[in-house]
Amino acid sequence: MLLGRVAELAVCQGALAPERAGGGAAVVIAGAPGIGKTSLWRAVAGCQPGAVLRTTGVPGGQPGLANLAELLDPVAATVLPGLPEPQARALRAALGLAPAEMPLAETVLERAVVTVVRGLAEAGVLVAVDDEQWVDQDTGRLLETAVVRLAGTSVRWLVSVRSGHADRGLARVLEHELGSRVTRVDLAGLDDAALSELVMARFPGQWSPGVLRQVAALAAGSPYAALEVARETVARGGRDGTAARLPGTLSGALCSRLERLGPRTLAVVQAAALAAAPTRALLRAAVGGPVGEQVNEALDAGVLEAAPPDPVLRFSHPLLREAAGGMLTDVARRRLHRVIGAALGDPQDAAWHLACGADEPDEALARRVEEAARDAGSRGAAARAAALAGMAAGLTPDPGSADAWRRRLDWLERLDAAGEFAQARRLGEKWALDVPVSLRGRLTAARAGYEPDAGSACRLYAEAFQDLAGHDPARAAQVGTQLSIATAFLLGRLDEGRVIVAAAVEQARAAGDPVALRVAMGQDGFLAATAGEAAAGGRLQEAVALPGLTDTVNPYAAPETNLAMWHLWRGELDPARDLLNAVIAVAERHGSDEGARGALIHLTEVEWRAGNWDAAAAHAASHNRWARETGHPQEAVSAYLGSLVEAGRGNVEHARELAATGVAHGEAMQDLVFAAQCRWVLGQLELSVDDPAAALRWLEPIADKLQASGTGEPGAYPFTPDLIEAWAGAGHLDRAASRLAWLQEAARRLDHPWAKITGGRAEAVLRLAQRDPPAAVQAVAPVIAEARELRLPFELGRCLLVLGTAQRKARQRRDAAASLDEAIATFRALGAPRWQALATAQRARLAPANDSSLTPTERRIAGLVASGHTNPEIAAALYISVKTVEANLTRIYRKLSLRGRVDLARRNLG
Repeated sequence: MLLGRVAELAVCQGALAPERAGGGAAVVIAGAPGIGKTSLWRAVAGCQPGAVLRTTGVPGGQPGLANLAELLDPVAATVLPGLPEPQARALRAALGLAPAEMPLAETVLERAVVTVVRGLAEAGVLVAVDDEQWVDQDTGRLLETAVVRLAGTSVRWLVSVRSGHADRGLARVLEHELGSRVTRVDLAGLDDAALSELVMARFPGQWSPGVLRQVAALAAGSPYAALEVARETVARGGRDGTAARLPGTLSGALCSRLERLGPRTLAVVQAAALAAAPTRALLRAAVGGPVGEQVNEALDAGVLEAAPPDPVLRFSHPLLREAAGGMLTDVARRRLHRVIGAALGDPQDAAWHLACGADEPDEALARRVEEAARDAGSRGAAARAAALAGMAAGLTPDPGSADAWRRRLDWLERLDAAGEFAQARRLGEKWALDVPVSLRGRLTAARAGYEPDAGSACRLYAEAFQDLAGHDPARAAQVGTQLSIATAFLLGRLDEGRVIVAAAVEQARAAGDPVALRVAMGQDGFLAATAGEAAAGGRLQEAVALPGLTDTVNPYAAPETNLAMWHLWRGELDPARDLLNAVIAVAERHGSDEGARGALIHLTEVEWRAGNWDAAAAHAASHNRWARETGHPQEAVSAYLGSLVEAGRGNVEHARELAATGVAHGEAMQDLVFAAQCRWVLGQLELSVDDPAAALRWLEPIADKLQASGTGEPGAYPFTPDLIEAWAGAGHLDRAASRLAWLQEAARRLDHPWAKITGGRAEAVLRLAQRDPPAAVQAVAPVIAEARELRLPFELGRCLLVLGTAQRKARQRRDAAASLDEAIATFRALGAPRWQALATAQRARLAPANDSSLTPTERRIAGLVASGHTNPEIAAALYISVKTVEANLTRIYRKLSLRGRVDLARRNLG
């Protein structure tokens, strides 16, 4: 029976009831240590229908993905045969059921875990995580991804976590993704009555009321503390005495409880505290003799728990594990780690313990731990691999040797793979002054990759390129390519970037490295495309045709990405999507999580332009979660991706807040590319609410960005058509006409589909501002077919909106109705309510007007016109001038949406 938590149990059960969890639900149990989180967690998990996947975080070092194994081991035999083979291979390797055939990408594991849980959700599944703050980092990231991907399914989540950690990790992701479907249960202390009842139920017998009150008072609401105080009091024979027996702190109470075990039993328990998954066999090896009697004593004392046939022994409460480990001296702790390491069969886990137990540097052990880091990385345990790589570097006897520096740089690369950018940055800065000259360029290049400030990153890349050129041309080519990107796009100096990438191509040729050559050639073609060279597409295709994509460790740098962006700029979405998916597939095979996430930026843009806004939102969320978790300095990128979808969906305030934050971050960090993209989103957002003046406030600061930077490709920064529309709407017709000429010249010169479509729309908006509706119709009508052919629904909707508006003003009522009706349907299908509202407002102006809107004079004039009278005859009949008749007729035609006298006569005859 769960004493004192009946109300909380009912809340949890109600929140997780299957009938209420159709779209997923979660309960987060938060509280202080010893407050009863685990007891409530067990009670809730134990009464849930369907499959229950359980794992408990363990303080201290765990093998990477240990918690994932605990979660999925019970169902592995059932679910593995149903997985796609790449996912099945990845999951077998991650669970230790098979060796990894190649470095394992976290993205493949993500898909495997999501597929497994989604499959179980059909029959009902609860993912239950206890002491989430101690779950190993690799499993934590996978679970957080699963929450994002499964937010719309019926998966239920149960998480217990210490209060100080309840606003981060899995609990935070659940709250962000599930929102109101998350029930948080903050456990307060039990009252004295509940504590007394708990104590008497656990330790039956006659208690002195005074002693019982003291137990409750000393426990201060903590059920675990109450039980430990009561246990101590009973052990000292004081339950019917005058005072409760309590060491000074809960830690003291725990230690006192453990000290009542026999010395050999305590030694066994302490060994268990250091092992991630202690078994009797492991403990027998650790203490050097039989342990059956000692394990039984620990079980009888309630310190350890067992659930046969599972051989793993577990502590009844994590605080007992902490206390047992904390009682060890440093010498004893290292000795136990060495003994455990020698007894373990898993090379990675054994190397971890041996490294923890090392008394001094040891080259042989450093090599063993280095190999374990490679193994952990190949199995997808990036955080564990980084920790092992750091240990290997620390175990190297000569800190100034080549091996030591090689291991330090390997550690940096492992930290990068694990997303530990802040730590990598600190270490890179620390080692910068001492690194050997032969390795200085490599370290400087690594530091540049972690540097958030664009100017500083370019300076570091330039230093690295100078150090590497000549003696290490392959790396020099890689660094030169990165420097050219940063110079051209982050600093806005395209011509300088092209000079640098040409030098990088020469370094790649000198190195004879086919991968470096295709990457450098791809970047060279990409900068040519950005400059607006008509032959750039062919140069990019030439680079893609070279062999080496599958050998590219960071495939985001491959020319396939460059060619995909070229197609994206032109509005050719199918080839762009295919190329980006190929890049992501190679990134996953190489374990290049950063490479896959980079491609997701552009895949988000592809799906947004294609009108697949749910897919775009999912890609953006995946990228932005990675950026948040890793601390990667990409605030402007994340803001751009998030605001792009939100703006389209009409969430004006949220989109405005996101994009404005992106502008501030991007311009502060000299990330001019994504600062400009955020400004584009804001400009487009203001146009969607029919406020061209507000749009100009965001767009005018970058109005001359393309021309100033030497950019001749209109799609690289797609704000130009919206800038023209805003200028025209605000009355700046000369500026709009000048920029339109630039856009249309680029469209002709480059045979650029997207520029033709948006140029036609922009010209139509300008012609409307010039009060020439027929010319507006003539400008935009021809590009409608191309927007349909390329399947660009958002562009199609906007072109139809402008066309319908122009047709209405040109008195082409029937055509206008058809165009605006299609625009409304297109925006509705996209889920773009602000744009739909603009089209609906234009359509409403086509509705037949009521004659009651005419003044008495206008009605008399209309009647006379309908009767066949001329203007002079009407003027004479009504004693007004001919000009007055003409002015009244103009108002009549406008009010009734008529084109002239014939329409007015027909209306009256009708």
